[in-house]
Amino acid sequence: MSDWIEKGYREYRGEKIDVYFNTAICEHAAKCVKGDPAVFDTSD
Repeated sequence: MSDWIEKGYREYRGEKIDVYFNTAICEHAAKCVKGDPAVFDTSD
């Protein structure tokens, strides 16, 4: 996964899963958070 970091992905580690997103693709339009708030806990 370190090659993903080198390619511009950001990593968020959780207890059960790790989430990676590509800063060139993801727009932070809140669609993911609104679509599945149980997965994307903004208080964490």
